[in-house]
Amino acid sequence: MVQLAENETKTAELLAYKEKIGNFKMVVDKLKIKTADDNEAAVQLTQRAKLEYKEIEGKRKERTDPLEKTKKLIIADFKPLTNALKLIEADLKGKMVFYAQAVEAKNRKIEEENEKKIEKYNEKIAAGKVPANVPTMKKEIETKTTGQSFRTDKKHRVIDFNKIPKDYLMIDEQKIKAAVKMGIGIPGIEVYEEKTPVIRGI
Repeated sequence: MVQLAENETKTAELLAYKEKIGNFKMVVDKLKIKTADDNEAAVQLTQRAKLEYKEIEGKRKERTDPLEKTKKLIIADFKPLTNALKLIEADLKGKMVFYAQAVEAKNRKIEEENEKKIEKYNEKIAAGKVPANVPTMKKEIETKTTGQSFRTDKKHRVIDFNKIPKDYLMIDEQKIKAAVKMGIGIPGIEVYEEKTPVIRGI
């Protein structure tokens, strides 16, 4: 019964905030800044919005902070276990890839040997010599296992940075931002000013 009463109080509180913000939005929607008085009203409304936001964020944190703390504790309990399993899986996959690559190398060798046998067999026939026996072909090694398949992904690594077309180079926005703040000029970069209203809280 106590929990039910608490939930009803919280629901009523949210509905009250929703109505309050809805009314507030209607006031803001009607506001058109054409005079200094209108601008002053906009500043006051912005200050009010910041206060309302701070109050509602406080209410949210009252509910979510205990849950976040519990969540972090649970994650901390299970993280070492899941991390260990990820490492085990990565180790096994690495071994499987190594085996698959070794099999592929052996199969390439078998294929080359079979091609040479066929080539020699055909040469004898062309020369009018009929071989006594058809060459025995080696069988390639099978790698199929139930529940296992291989996905081939395209990967890349940089081998010569100077040859990379500029379309594939990424600009370091943070580095440029820091340089602009320090007044450092950068070729190809235009520095401009953009005004943003900053409203201090009450």
